[in-house]
Amino acid sequence: MPLNPRADPVCRDWGGVVLGGLAILLGSIALGLLVNHFSAHGIPVVQRVEAGRLQLPAGLREISLTQTKAAVDGKTAVLLDARSPEEYVAGHIPGALDVPRDQIGDALPKVEDRILQAPRVIVYCETDDCGDAISVAELAAQIVPNRVSVLVGGWHAWTDARYPLANGE
Repeated sequence: MPLNPRADPVCRDWGGVVLGGLAILLGSIALGLLVNHFSAHGIPVVQRVEAGRLQLPAGLREISLTQTKAAVDGKTAVLLDARSPEEYVAGHIPGALDVPRDQIGDALPKVEDRILQAPRVIVYCETDDCGDAISVAELAAQIVPNRVSVLVGGWHAWTDARYPLANGE
């Protein structure tokens, strides 16, 4: 056995095998990404999310601030406030019902008749980052499929627009 491993032909060939394998792997990835990019049925490699857009489960829709304001003014929707009861009492969208996500088991049955009669249900919480509205909306959609929307921007968007507020129970 040679004292210098670099002088050993097997060791020298092993480095070439590793480099060759790495080149094949990188080439395969590049070719796969290229084919995927130009394919009519390509898979998105990077999810692009537009600012202000929600990632909602199937069956739920988003609704804009102006559409929500029109629904409130026209009384064409039931609004569900998914925030805590304390936040609801401190301020909420006029006409919204208090349906806190952490008390949904008690709150939702109390408003189920109103949900069933509404042409549209709009759910909101603090912001887009607040998943409580989506959780409440999913449960409401089990009662009235295809009629539930989540307010883009939530409570913060409503207050930032200086739209009317209500407080108390």
